[in-house]
Amino acid sequence: MSSTPSVAFCFSGQLRDLDQTIAQWRDLQEKYEAQVFGSFWAPSTRSEEAQAELFQSLSPVIVEFEPFSKFKPFIDSFYAEMSVPTTERVNFGLAPGASDWICSGSILSMWYRVWRAHMIAQNSNSDLWVRFRTDTRLENLNLASNSSLNLPWGWRMNLSWSDCGGPIDMLAWGGSEVMTFYSSTFLYLGRLLSQGHYFFPAEHVLKAHLAARDVPLKFWPVEIFLPRDPENSFNQAGDQSVLCDNSLGWSACQLDSNFSFFKPGLNG
Repeated sequence: MSSTPSVAFCFSGQLRDLDQTIAQWRDLQEKYEAQVFGSFWAPSTRSEEAQAELFQSLSPVIVEFEPFSKFKPFIDSFYAEMSVPTTERVNFGLAPGASDWICSGSILSMWYRVWRAHMIAQNSNSDLWVRFRTDTRLENLNLASNSSLNLPWGWRMNLSWSDCGGPIDMLAWGGSEVMTFYSSTFLYLGRLLSQGHYFFPAEHVLKAHLAARDVPLKFWPVEIFLPRDPENSFNQAGDQSVLCDNSLGWSACQLDSNFSFFKPGLNG
């Protein structure tokens, strides 16, 4: 890798809060001389259209907008194999709000867009690939070039379930190989579900995916703020002792079968 790596910024998901974060993205784009790519759900309101217009001010190399309605049948098919443990059925299961969030397809749609953003940037032949969300404000970000998957400090978990949690999934960067694997999480969701992995929080899905390979990790003291809660760092809390230097350190996961999200078929 050269001393000045070529950089691809891969934005994905929902276009949100760009009116509050666009200056940051312009500064980072200039600092790293980055090419910008974006994969989003198509705007359905005038406010969302305005967000899309703001994103265009970053002069993206490629940006795609896909109607969510085209993806909805896939979500319905996937969730036909899922049974979400709720407080009505299992003690310390998910509250109805969290259950609704999962069944709306949020995890599938998020990782699908992450995968698509990485796919459309393939021809950039970049040295460094960065997974971004438009609705984050970042402090202490330094995009170091190394052979690791780089992640922000922090850990999200459900203390009621055994070994349930994972690293922050809002930001990641690294070389082509590690970011291709990171971005492929979407392709392995069915396998993770059938293995009994929890689908909440979303960070557990990322941990389970990474633990299947030998991936070197580095964690950085980047603070993430969401405009809807601008005073509190999203990732300031959490047990840092669970952050390891290789993803295989998470492979010995003791899952609690009482909270499996997998619903076996008639022959299961």
